[in-house]
Amino acid sequence: LQFLYFIDWQKDKGSPRKILDNTNINDLLMALNEDHDAKPKEMSQMGMGVSAPDAKAVAINVNSSERRNSDGGGDSPPTPQPLAPQKDLEGPPDGKVEEYFEMVSNHPKRSYCLACSSYCGVFGLVLLLIITLGSDFFPFKSDVPLYILSHVTKKRSDAIREGKDVADFTLRMPPVQLERSIDTLGGEREDLTLEIIYIPKYGDALDLNILKSIYDMEYRITQQPEFEKYCLVDYTQADITVQESGDADAIIAINQQGRGCSVQQTISWACDPSQGYTCDQLLSGPVGLLNCPKVNQTCSRSEFVFDDQFKSQKVDTYAKSFPDPVTPAGIKSLEFLQLVDSAFGPGNSRAVATRTIFTFGVPLPGYETTLTDPDGQSEQLGKWLFDTYSSWLLDDQLFNHEVEYVFGGHTMMGRYLDTILVSDGMFAVLSMIFVLFYIAFMTSSWWLALMGMGQIILSMAPAYLIYFGIFQQRFFGIFNMLSIFIILGIGADDIFVFLDTWEQSSHKMKSPAKRMSWTWKHAGKAMLVTSLTTIISFMSNASSSFPAIQTFGIFAAMLVLVNYCAVMIYFPTVVMVHHKFF
Repeated sequence: LQFLYFIDWQKDKGSPRKILDNTNINDLLMALNEDHDAKPKEMSQMGMGVSAPDAKAVAINVNSSERRNSDGGGDSPPTPQPLAPQKDLEGPPDGKVEEYFEMVSNHPKRSYCLACSSYCGVFGLVLLLIITLGSDFFPFKSDVPLYILSHVTKKRSDAIREGKDVADFTLRMPPVQLERSIDTLGGEREDLTLEIIYIPKYGDALDLNILKSIYDMEYRITQQPEFEKYCLVDYTQADITVQESGDADAIIAINQQGRGCSVQQTISWACDPSQGYTCDQLLSGPVGLLNCPKVNQTCSRSEFVFDDQFKSQKVDTYAKSFPDPVTPAGIKSLEFLQLVDSAFGPGNSRAVATRTIFTFGVPLPGYETTLTDPDGQSEQLGKWLFDTYSSWLLDDQLFNHEVEYVFGGHTMMGRYLDTILVSDGMFAVLSMIFVLFYIAFMTSSWWLALMGMGQIILSMAPAYLIYFGIFQQRFFGIFNMLSIFIILGIGADDIFVFLDTWEQSSHKMKSPAKRMSWTWKHAGKAMLVTSLTTIISFMSNASSSFPAIQTFGIFAAMLVLVNYCAVMIYFPTVVMVHHKFF
């Protein structure tokens, strides 16, 4: 008893109170019994008001039943019992938040099922709308719109395209057209081309060695299978007159005869005397820089010669000529300038880059006009271009190491993105699996890991509803899909913040409801600051002139917002179930 009074006295002096179990009390009492001459004296000096003999008797009687009996103490006192655990003196729920989590604590399964079903219901609603409405609700596109949305050129092109979309061509369209006579398709006037840009690593792009490499590349492209089935046909003026007359039988007869492909736009072409060009006149005939040694005869492409003097004279002439769309010389100069970089011109006869444009035509064989299933014709031509040239042009061993080149063609970019989406999608899946295992490892709970990962993935559905319904966005592209990597990191971080705060609450209180209320308030404030700053950062992209960046910023901001709401509403029920049943 004296020892316990001593402990209470220490508490009054401001010392921390110790919760002692039975073992600690016995050990301390044994030490008090062994040093009974010193301890009472120390207690007396500390103001306990107990004499040494009394303290000695108390110590001995507490620890030795024989000495108690010898002193007439009667029956032995009971063995000291462990101190009772500290009662939860925190009182009843305080406020609506604590009342809510008191309900969650009393009914954890019911609360979790309600929160989970609501969250999954939104995801199911979005999935149902995608299935029923298709692209009207989820207009996913693989292209990246990096044009300037508000630029006057873009507005004019949109106005022209809209006018062509609403215009009725059927009244003016003949029943049959010459095959592959038109180089554009559809209301949006898609260019049916394959374009290759050549950039020498050093020197002049108009050097003869570079011209030889360009010539070889063009030859190999034209020799690919079925090139003549899709190329733009070089019809004569008489053929065009027949088409304008609308004589279906005559047009069909011309289609059955067949015609050769038109000349591609390139600097590696030469004057052909058989076409009526005067080759000694530098601005006559095609704008190519190669020469034809024949006079008044057909000069095949294999007979072109690389004449450095002829090339230099022609380049100087183009550099000095004013690109006038009226005069013949000005027209030729304008055609040449379209094939070289903008630095070429007066005072500079060197080029940094040059390009070749191969043009293809519609209607394709089997289609009567360009309006006959334009999507089908576009799909057929685009698939052939991609299957024939994509992997071939991407081969690093194809070209010499003096020239770098890039290429693009009708629907080729979209098809290329579609192919890499599958491989990149695997990286996204691997990222999710890694985050899942990392959460499971850090929390030692597969329940928390699986529910947390599900919360992150399902957040895309409510975010898209806000993106589509409130912000009225009608484009969803590749950049938007990249948001999944961002929300994986932010979502996992919020989960760790919430769980760490929940762990800290165990040192402050015992009631699960009060612990969750304390966690909700403290973790919510921390996550609110980080989430809010991230949302503002992404929303700043909404002012971008590029649609791809604008839509990405809006969707990513909504993802962060929905994820924060999910952590604050759904995840507490997950933690409570884990606390009660795991």
